Amino acid sequence: MTYRIGRADINQCEITTHDNTAVDISRIVHTLSYYEDIFLPNISCNIGVADGVAFASTYSLSGGEILKLNFAERSGSEIMTELVLNTMSERQRENPDYEYYILNFITDDSMVDLTRIVTKGYSKPVHEIVRDVLTEFFPEEPIAEIEETNGIMNIVGTNISPFTFIQQCVREAESIEYPSSSFVFFERQDGYHFVTLEKLYSQEPSHRFVYDEIVNSEHTKATELVNNIRHLNIQAPIDIQGKQQEGMHHSLNQSFDPLSKSFVSEAVATESNTVTGRVRDRYFGAPTTRMFTITGGHSSSIEYVQKDVNYNKI
Repeated sequence: MTYRIGRADINQCEITTHDNTAVDISRIVHTLSYYEDIFLPNISCNIGVADGVAFASTYSLSGGEILKLNFAERSGSEIMTELVLNTMSERQRENPDYEYYILNFITDDSMVDLTRIVTKGYSKPVHEIVRDVLTEFFPEEPIAEIEETNGIMNIVGTNISPFTFIQQCVREAESIEYPSSSFVFFERQDGYHFVTLEKLYSQEPSHRFVYDEIVNSEHTKATELVNNIRHLNIQAPIDIQGKQQEGMHHSLNQSFDPLSKSFVSEAVATESNTVTGRVRDRYFGAPTTRMFTITGGHSSSIEYVQKDVNYNKI
């Protein structure tokens, strides 16, 4: 990162709903926190929304929606990515004009990781093991840098997710160039990195992005946040990964009709709506059912386990 305070402009902040409707939410974004954490395997993003247009209710957010994000520093440095809606906090009615909530977005690979397991052993240098796992489970994501390790290690995957397995490799790895330095595994815009802290310290800072709210205040359309909806308070937080870890995918959509001043609730189950076709089939198919068959004592009673695979043959 540079240590110069700059200004970042949001060029695109668009959510694609399950019915393929693209909605620009840039004018109701209050805060945007984008993370490339060297101690976490994937990029994530939190967006604080000051919603005065009933966005979450109108489009019935249920998790799995796609965020297209593009923001740039005035000097020209740019971040552009696509992320998946993972959780939504409870909605807080800050004043009569808008409600506030936080949307958490994660990478597609974070969703895939939850539904895959490593079940075999490796006997080779750790950096080659990491490369093999990334190539097998995440072939579409580029590998930016893998630092060579010393010696041959025997590491066994005991029905754990790929990222959990790679973190096990992080603990076992020893660098050839920096033998006393610890390894880290993380994702940046250019792909995955498996390197030592010492090597990171030796690199020059890249960029710092600072969002300046003055940019929004310059627009007279900021008054669009104010509308005729009053005292709307819906508490239906989304947690798509948490639900899946419990062996289910179920959420509740609640919407508000400002004309009739009434609420409409719809239960979102695995077999009844568009979540099935887009989220469940992509992330929560057969690999997940195998995970629950191995680890869950009541897997045979889960409806989609019975429908998707013959669990007696696994």
